[in-house]
Amino acid sequence: MPPRAARRPSSSGTAALLELARVFAARETRRAIVLVSTSGGSGGGAGARQFASAAHGPLDAAIVLGDVAGTSVRRPFVVPYSNAYGSAPIQLQRTLADAVRHEAGANPGGTSVVGQLAHLTFPFAVGEQGALDATGVPAVLMQVSGERGPSAHDAVSPERLEGSGRAVLSTVDALDAAPDVSSTMETGVPLQRKTLPAWALRLVLAALLFAPLLVAVDGLARMRRRRAPVGRWMLWTLTCALPFLACAVFAYLLGALGILGAAPPAPVMPSALPVDGAARGGARVGGARSRARVDAVASTRRPPRLGLAPGPRGRGPVRAARAAPGCRSSCGRSIRSRLCL
Repeated sequence: MPPRAARRPSSSGTAALLELARVFAARETRRAIVLVSTSGGSGGGAGARQFASAAHGPLDAAIVLGDVAGTSVRRPFVVPYSNAYGSAPIQLQRTLADAVRHEAGANPGGTSVVGQLAHLTFPFAVGEQGALDATGVPAVLMQVSGERGPSAHDAVSPERLEGSGRAVLSTVDALDAAPDVSSTMETGVPLQRKTLPAWALRLVLAALLFAPLLVAVDGLARMRRRRAPVGRWMLWTLTCALPFLACAVFAYLLGALGILGAAPPAPVMPSALPVDGAARGGARVGGARSRARVDAVASTRRPPRLGLAPGPRGRGPVRAARAAPGCRSSCGRSIRSRLCL
């Protein structure tokens, strides 16, 4: 590993893996422990997917080491999200979280309710644990910079690397001595050491949607009784969705024809797909030209002035027009509200 790469938080997981290999080489365990260093973690977890598909025999659990030594701290440290429906088993999540709390002396935090509901609705993850969970291997990500990961300019803390290494070692020892971890993905929402099951979430969602559905049905029935053109307006509403449907069909055809074959199979962070300088310069020049064109159109289509000026002592606007030469008497003191044009 190059010296500069060793100082990056994104490479601290590999350093911790090498140290764990040295420790496990001098001890005996009840279960077989496999240490794997994969590539393609920032490009959709290609290495993790290939390892899961080529592994011989079932895997009880997996701990993915991400940024374990960065100075930027973002919670949660234990990321259980998957690329499929559900997340890692709650037993695996709590075992690693308790080890981080006792061995590293840090609060690992927890996943927020909004984040859990969002990941259940849209099952996407940017870490390699998402690819493993999608293949049926219970996996969690250990990362002190949260789900988003570290930035390129973060420093490395040797003390945090040591504490994270002890937490992972303690977790492996606990899993080695404990019964088998359930391979069933967690589809509920953990709340304060309790878990709200999936059927309760569906019941709450149905209760929230019942009132709007009842109002919609009642409104539709009233409009039908008043002989309003309901069908025509419903057709117009559905027509407004045609552009979005056309875009979805177009993207599907691009993928089916292999044009988008180079796209990552899983979500990636924006830093993993950098935009080169030429594209940025072209976008900047194009934006400047668009702004100049808009300014030119705005200057040529400037609205005409109304010719109003503030009246004396705040009495309102007065028409700024010249009086005709022959209207001195008609525009005298008797008629103040008219204008001589």
